[in-house]
Amino acid sequence: MLSRSRRILKVPSVATFTGSHVIPKADDADLFPLRERQESLLFEKLPRSFSTAADVATITGIPEDKILLMKSRIGEFTGRAVALAELSTPLSSTIPPEVTVRSLDRADTELFVEQCERFYEFSDDLRRLAKEAGTDGFHRIVTLTGIPKTYKRSDVAAIISDATKNLVKVAKLSDIVFRFKKDGYQSDTCFVLLPSADDAHAVIKNVQEYAVPQRRIYGTSFGCSFVFADRSSLFITHPDLDYALGGSKYWVMTLGWNAELDESQMATVLHKMAIYPNKIVKVPGGSGGEFFLRFDRMKNTKLVFSRLNRLKRRWRIGSNIPFFAYPVRADIHFEGDIKHADEASDCDSDLDEPVMY
Repeated sequence: MLSRSRRILKVPSVATFTGSHVIPKADDADLFPLRERQESLLFEKLPRSFSTAADVATITGIPEDKILLMKSRIGEFTGRAVALAELSTPLSSTIPPEVTVRSLDRADTELFVEQCERFYEFSDDLRRLAKEAGTDGFHRIVTLTGIPKTYKRSDVAAIISDATKNLVKVAKLSDIVFRFKKDGYQSDTCFVLLPSADDAHAVIKNVQEYAVPQRRIYGTSFGCSFVFADRSSLFITHPDLDYALGGSKYWVMTLGWNAELDESQMATVLHKMAIYPNKIVKVPGGSGGEFFLRFDRMKNTKLVFSRLNRLKRRWRIGSNIPFFAYPVRADIHFEGDIKHADEASDCDSDLDEPVMY
């Protein structure tokens, strides 16, 4: 991942957004506080035992028909909820002291509602990306990093359109999939499925340290972030892959080979390059030239990554053309788990250790 820097840009004159609101210059911001634009309240760190809007209404005093809870696909509450509340709306004194309350304007309220939908559909979105992009060599998916946390799908689509001078447009907003952190917080990374591989190349070429406002509807009044595009994430799905990796972490995925090769032929090719996996699995559901290679320890796994990287340079494969990757199964949360496996520190991969070249 490329490093990111941040800097503050000069403030423009006036920025506007949909509706009758006008956002003044930064030097006048103290005359236009957020609470005067308040349309809702965001509650965070609510008890995880809450399961309905009625539970939140009990401690806040806000009618339950004005409350939206953020939940995962299996119905787990993240501890975050939004309630429609004007400036004069009174709050109950029974709110626990650890619960944080923040005012939201119209834009932030719409963002939270969209995040609730995307968080719930995250698993289906990843599976859809894998099905639609896996058959053409994974060349249509672009990973964007450095996206401000206030951005919606439409804002990301606007970035791509502006950076490529309207040459590339996202076909559907649902083709933009944000990652999420623990407890439902939106990450600064998103995955974009583009209409063609050429469109993906154009985005990667133009979106490199591309400056975007922290809050798009307010212009640069809140500073800016720098966005980068690459192909750092690939997705593939197939029923035969559910347990293909087993419990081993010592796997390497390599792709771009002849689709007619089978496991035994691939082993012969690898042995000629002094690469000796103890198991080879041809990946179903892709373009046909993808293989999983398993090794007996992490040291050998890292050495193979280095060797494949040298081969990529020797064969003059483009820097943004995927040739190898580290395969991991998507996080799985089973209903009834007290603690999910992906949240336990003892399950972290040692791939983060220094690589021996």
